[in-house]
Amino acid sequence: MKKYAVAVDVSPSEQLSDDDNEIKVMALVFGLKSPKSFEEVGSKFPDPAHRLSLRKWAPSGNKYKRKFVEHARFLASTNNIIFGSNVASNRRIRNIGKKYWEMVVGKIPPAASRSSKGRPMVAMGGYKVDGKEVPKYEVLVDDLYLLGWYAESLVECLKGLIKVNGEKVKLDALIDRLPNEQGGKDFYKATLLRWVCKKGSRGLLNIAGVPEKPDSMQRELLVDNLSGMLRHIVEHKDSPFKDALKFFKFNRKTL
Repeated sequence: MKKYAVAVDVSPSEQLSDDDNEIKVMALVFGLKSPKSFEEVGSKFPDPAHRLSLRKWAPSGNKYKRKFVEHARFLASTNNIIFGSNVASNRRIRNIGKKYWEMVVGKIPPAASRSSKGRPMVAMGGYKVDGKEVPKYEVLVDDLYLLGWYAESLVECLKGLIKVNGEKVKLDALIDRLPNEQGGKDFYKATLLRWVCKKGSRGLLNIAGVPEKPDSMQRELLVDNLSGMLRHIVEHKDSPFKDALKFFKFNRKTL
């Protein structure tokens, strides 16, 4: 069975806020010729003439950002990778995430407690990932909505790839660290997302990894830059980067 890979980053990466109109942007980079096509980006591109040492988008100046846009435009022209975006408001993320979660997993249980900010939390755990039972822990209801949105978005990508190929394919997803995730052995939300994705895709979609040290590799910085750039385009009507949307193969917007 043919296998694809996608690297994903969301901006802003924080948990859902109380502002229903706040926008989150998901950037996606698909490896086409091989699952590791997106490894050869930035300073890792084989041809030195087309290399760019990638760094974080947010603190960088406009000179670097213009160079990044040209680098991304070139990468898109190679057909080794393709770019995608998913733009949604917090209101739609909660709506989509809740519906998808309840369709795949079932009704969200009553709140077991509340966070320090008074937000409802539910008890999770007891399910198995790779044959190992995940211990009990608590998670914000809003985080379940966010995970449902992640899973629904990735499953839609998988469906698109299946439609293009005319047969079933597999998709490995490399995601950035999720909001409030502790890291190390406590990647509970990442394992929860992995469980939901497998369940919703009948095993065709897999969360293949989460970086222990975020944004330390060129592929991770590539999607960080793309999500930062997309967020700037969404938030600024006169963004100098808006022409970059032309080399995104697909764009989804649910506001």
